[in-house]
Amino acid sequence: MEYILWLLPLNLVYSIKITSLENTKIKQTCGVRFRKDRNVFKSFGGRTLEADEYPWIAALGIGKSDPRCSGVLISPRHVLTAAHCVIKVPAEVSTEEECRRKGQRNQRRASAPLNSWTAYVGGGCPIERCVLVRLAKIYVYEGFNECSGSDDLALLELAAHVPESWATPICMPEKGLQVSRHLKAAGSGRIGPGEEYPSIGNQVLDVTFVGSIKRTLAVISPPGTGLCSGDSGGPLFQSRRKDKITVVGLLSAGNSCEQNYRLRQGFDLFTDVRQYLDWICEKSGVCPEDPVRSSIASTRANFMFGCVVVVVFTHIFKQYY
Repeated sequence: MEYILWLLPLNLVYSIKITSLENTKIKQTCGVRFRKDRNVFKSFGGRTLEADEYPWIAALGIGKSDPRCSGVLISPRHVLTAAHCVIKVPAEVSTEEECRRKGQRNQRRASAPLNSWTAYVGGGCPIERCVLVRLAKIYVYEGFNECSGSDDLALLELAAHVPESWATPICMPEKGLQVSRHLKAAGSGRIGPGEEYPSIGNQVLDVTFVGSIKRTLAVISPPGTGLCSGDSGGPLFQSRRKDKITVVGLLSAGNSCEQNYRLRQGFDLFTDVRQYLDWICEKSGVCPEDPVRSSIASTRANFMFGCVVVVVFTHIFKQYY
């Protein structure tokens, strides 16, 4: 395949975190379903996905290869994904105990050099026409266990600020958010066993939340559907107030695409994003709303409004009396 990649200018970002003002703006504009209309694509399971639908979906590749993992844009400069996508996971071991015996735990190695990674951002665009951004830094959650796959979370800092004309972030959950029973999962992997990778965010599935354990969310999908190679790190999400879409999980593990295709129900595990909000905030500046600060801001706004009303009525009173 001949690639025609639209590269963003590398306005290098030296500040790791977004500012508090940027964080506030993201909360106001995040979680939209559509950016604008273009073509349509089919996903594994028959779901029709419109172009620029879910404009916060990302795909991760090495060089110009097909995407090897998925991710989700949480700010114009940050993408969340699974740690096992960017860290070399031990091979040829059947159990966690065997992995530990071979001394492969905590011998963390990147699966590829930083400058070889690329992130395609924006939902519903053909791979060869998507905007591509290099990575500036990769943060892997310190508790990630290569042997058990637990705490499977990584944060990618982009080397360029992604403009709203290309992609917009998904909303992050607030602390204490309850996970809905009916969710959606998205990714940029294959659309079925033996199929290729035709678009970013080509696969969007309705899934059912069945339980959680140890910072992991378990979901099942309908017969004949499922998540495939390249979907790891992709978001599990739900709609919240005012139809804003919120990420609650990242695909970590589950049945293979072929298994999900054959089984009566697909089964997959997602890292519970709600359990890592403080770490994400510390590394990126994308932070939950501070109830105290929000209350102070609201009180201040009400006070200022009251002052304006008093001044206006005083002025009117002086004019007419």
